[in-house]
Amino acid sequence: MKVEDTVTIVVEKDGRFLLIRKARGRADAGDWAFPGGHVDEGESLLDAMKRETMEEIGDGAEISEHEPFFSFMHDVPKSSKFHKHMCHAFKGRLTGEIKPGDDAEAFAWFTKDEILNNPKVQDFVKTIIKKMFP
Repeated sequence: MKVEDTVTIVVEKDGRFLLIRKARGRADAGDWAFPGGHVDEGESLLDAMKRETMEEIGDGAEISEHEPFFSFMHDVPKSSKFHKHMCHAFKGRLTGEIKPGDDAEAFAWFTKDEILNNPKVQDFVKTIIKKMFP
């Protein structure tokens, strides 16, 4: 079984979390998730997180800690390939205006309960929220 490293940034503001809606043309189009993506070969987790943050939400947020606060393995949502992701979650902070990038159709702010009760929010996001609020 293939395992791919991924990174994601968790940005919280006033008890709400920033999620992006995945763009059309993707297997997970229409789903909501934290911004993030795959780690390229030879790329550090931190460099991948910086790149993915810029690609998905522009310079409106930045990483607030240089190490992931949580890493875990999960199934790939809606994938035609059988593999898993090792997700590395970083904390981030808002620094300006959020602008959805190539992989993001839109963004919105969700409460913890809205995340946990929304079937369109990807499971890995719910895992992270449950880790943050046991």
